[in-house]
Amino acid sequence: MSEYEALAQVTELLALETNWGDNRKRHLSMNKYEVLAQVTEFLALEANLVDNRKWDEWLALYEPDAVFWVPAWTSEDQVTQDPHNETSLIYIEGRDALSDRAWRVGTGRSLASTPLIRTAHLVGAPVVEPVNAERLRVQASWSCHSYSLRTQAEHTYFGLYDYQLKIAGETLSVVSKRATLLNDRVPSLLDFYCV
Repeated sequence: MSEYEALAQVTELLALETNWGDNRKRHLSMNKYEVLAQVTEFLALEANLVDNRKWDEWLALYEPDAVFWVPAWTSEDQVTQDPHNETSLIYIEGRDALSDRAWRVGTGRSLASTPLIRTAHLVGAPVVEPVNAERLRVQASWSCHSYSLRTQAEHTYFGLYDYQLKIAGETLSVVSKRATLLNDRVPSLLDFYCV
């Protein structure tokens, strides 16, 4: 399916009448370009919140049962497929667990992250594919430029994102985020704010 066909399908799905829980029917009318613009803005917002260390606002983008996963490589061209039975670089299940990690980083209670490295995330143009009327699959390339105050070293992480986003009214939220790290030789540490 081409990107154009996928966005056309998203537009069709979003144009369906949907019950939004308050017993009123609401018609969401967004064309494919508006969907793409909203997804692009959402990914940029997430990156900006991480780079500016606005942890509470960043966490609010995630569903309570969201999954944040960075799989490990098993060979030159294969990553792990099952985070419960195979090694992962990062695997965090649920917003509460992600919140705990952000709290430790934000309060300086994570010795490995003190002082916290500076980051600048860049997210490439997303490819949007509808899953159903309430869910989108979004893929994008990304990079994270980092600078360690402790070692005065720079490093660039880069890879591919694969999101499942929930559509609720006019807003999006993260159901799952898989960040495949393409340069997985990590110089010192890797944490959620690096991907």
